[in-house]
Amino acid sequence: MINARWRLSIALVSGLLLVQGCGGTDVVDDAARTAAVFAGCDWVDNPGLIKDHLATVGSSPFLGNLSQARDSAVANGRAQLAATLKTRVEQLIEDWAKTAGDLNRAKETLTALVNNETFTRQFTNTEVLGTRPVRYCPSHSAELKPGDTIYALVVLENPVTWQENIDDSFEDALLRDEILWKTEALKAGARDRMDALKKENEQRRLEQMRAYSMTPSTPAPEPTPAPAPAETE
Repeated sequence: MINARWRLSIALVSGLLLVQGCGGTDVVDDAARTAAVFAGCDWVDNPGLIKDHLATVGSSPFLGNLSQARDSAVANGRAQLAATLKTRVEQLIEDWAKTAGDLNRAKETLTALVNNETFTRQFTNTEVLGTRPVRYCPSHSAELKPGDTIYALVVLENPVTWQENIDDSFEDALLRDEILWKTEALKAGARDRMDALKKENEQRRLEQMRAYSMTPSTPAPEPTPAPAPAETE
């Protein structure tokens, strides 16, 4: 089931979560379906099943100590998450440029912003942002033998805040670009569209947080061996 080609792989999950309605059962059902994917090991061989999550799959060889292998896999995942986050920031440029109306000019403005090292660092520094493992695969050492690979699914600690900060920065940069707005009416219309985009992005991240909350953030304990039968005289 587990394919070794995923060793040291990045699981950038880029599909969009499709929310059927504004709340209620649709949101809960989507979170439940996503959490079900987290609960198994499907994310190892098919990381794209985890839709629109800021996550990486870290891996490490198992050499007999499960705790050390897990720590190593998580460290590997965290090291890769910075690249995942940077890619996600770059992908957001297209959505925001379309929303602004002047695609070429807006892209130019946002690309210059993202290319600023100070700006990018605040959204890709995993030590500052915080990350955590939500699943391991396999989950018990009994399923492993020396030389096998253990995988850790590592996620951003608070994707909602991350998304909000990115959105606010992009909106502010576009609204300050005077070349984009020939009239105040155009600017006001663009602001309304950008506020709508921010709400859509927030909904996606809230969906993501619900799926995380339905998934244990710590591994299940190792099974306790059954006591040996008492000797009879």
